[in-house]
Parts: sequence; structure tokens; C-alpha cells
Amino acid sequence: MKNQVIEFRGNPMEVINNTFRNSNIIFNLDEASMEEIKSYSHIVERNQVPALLKDQVPTSKVFFLLTDESISLEELNYPETYLAIATTNNEEYPYKILGKYSPRELYITRKDGENVFLQMNQSKLKLLKKNSN
Repeated sequence: MKNQVIEFRGNPMEVINNTFRNSNIIFNLDEASMEEIKSYSHIVERNQVPALLKDQVPTSKVFFLLTDESISLEELNYPETYLAIATTNNEEYPYKILGKYSPRELYITRKDGENVFLQMNQSKLKLLKKNSN
């Protein structure tokens, strides 16, 4: 098992969608990544989540988000996506994606996969916002 940190700017869902091709990946999110995902998502109750996803994830410390449909910078269309997210005891990466479901795919995280840690770098984004004022 290999641990990998991916530092990125922009949309964490684009990083996840472009990296999810490997079924052995376990995505861990830092606080900034989770806040960015929450900015275009809303929490959904377990009874609103498709059975394909909710029946395969544990119930403790899990919440579900439904992301908005979006278009990437490369003009790829990303449909609404359900995410099963667990809170962890890791201070640096307090969230882990347990599963993902959209009309395109179902993904359930394995327990023994490769850990990928998404670290959102906002320094350039903050600088650009500050300079635009």
C-alpha cells in the first residue's frame, strides 16, 4: 500500500473523478477540500440515497452529500453525484470518501486500498482574490 498526497487548486471533484479509475484508491480529504465540495452540494438523508450506495457503507460517522451537476474547465460534464463521507480521527485529513454514486458509476472504497490524501492549495486563489480588489 502506497500513500500519496495530491496537492491541487480548483475543484476536488475533478481530481477525484480523474483519479477514481483505480478501484483500490481510498480518498482522504483535508478541511479545505471538504468545504469546497460542500459549497456546491447539500446534505441528504440516508433514505434519499440510492440503495446501491447506502446499503454498502457503514452507518456510524457517515453522512451523505449530493453534488450539483457541473462542467469542468475541460468542458467535461459531471452529473449529480452522491458521496458517502466518513469523519476520521486524522486532524490533517478529517474526511474519507467511503463511496460514490452517479448515473455513470458506483464506487465503494476498499479497506485495503491505496490512500490518496487530497490537499487543496488555496494560497494562489486567495492571492488572486486579494489582487482583484
